[in-house]
Amino acid sequence: MKRSAWLPLLMAVAGALGALVHQGCASARTAFHALAVQVPRDTTPPRICPLVVGSLQPVGPRALLNGQGVTNDTTAVTAYLIRVHSELILVDGGLVPVEQMPWFMRLAGGHGAYDLPPHSSARAQLKEAGVDPSRITLIIATHGHGDHAGIAESFPTTPVIMSRDEAEWIAGMQPQRREALTWRHADAWDAVLARVRAVSWSGPFMTTSLPSFDWFGDGSLVFLHTPGHTPGSMSLVLRHVDGTQSLVAGDAALADESVRQNIPMGYLGRMLDADPNQAITTLSALHAMVGQDPRWRVYTAHDEETLAQRHNFSTCVTEMMRD
Repeated sequence: MKRSAWLPLLMAVAGALGALVHQGCASARTAFHALAVQVPRDTTPPRICPLVVGSLQPVGPRALLNGQGVTNDTTAVTAYLIRVHSELILVDGGLVPVEQMPWFMRLAGGHGAYDLPPHSSARAQLKEAGVDPSRITLIIATHGHGDHAGIAESFPTTPVIMSRDEAEWIAGMQPQRREALTWRHADAWDAVLARVRAVSWSGPFMTTSLPSFDWFGDGSLVFLHTPGHTPGSMSLVLRHVDGTQSLVAGDAALADESVRQNIPMGYLGRMLDADPNQAITTLSALHAMVGQDPRWRVYTAHDEETLAQRHNFSTCVTEMMRD
């Protein structure tokens, strides 16, 4: 068996510690810069472009990972480039550098466990699409796992947006637990956390019970607290000029059909959740919000459907920058 085949199992075993770690963490007292409501500087409508940076072929019955009825044979690792008003923002996408990985991730093959062609990194794909990486004004990490917040090292001077709950959860862990849960050396987190602009929650979004933060105050980009996978996991909602909305769910759901049909992860997938029961509650809230409404587009971090769009990134960016 290839080393890459062991990666989901090792990740799941590490994730199974999540509930114990969450319960055993001391309360963090780190002071984080708060993310303030920002006044829009222009009227550029929100646009989103999926950017696939890797993929993984899990082993074993897919239902144990994906949930019964979810057809996700290949696990994509996806970032999202968002343009909203004058901001160019990168959401998730990217693995922790090998030198920052703990031993169990290197044992599983590190970057080699993923299908990562030479030009698959977010920086490389941005350059190929004609976007100078220095134009990225913010990194949004939906949560602290290494295949999401791992992109931070690739943009070492760019501020990182993360929920305050997530940043405090990470900062409050003992070093060994932090490595097991986030797949990054504990000391490497210090530099990342110093760049965090923390999201604090206000009232619920629309008819949901999910706490939210409307960044521009106009509904164009709203953060949602979607805990369960990790205590501070968050999702994004973008409202487009045509009245449709996009949900960028991070790991609150595996695929579009997970949200639309309210299908929780399988047994192996639930081992990756810090609080599996809370994850199910969160998924139900997202399902109630989106349902079968075609005006909603659903984007998740690991949906194999994004692989079909892999070669459309440059075209999408060209259209995005034309608006």
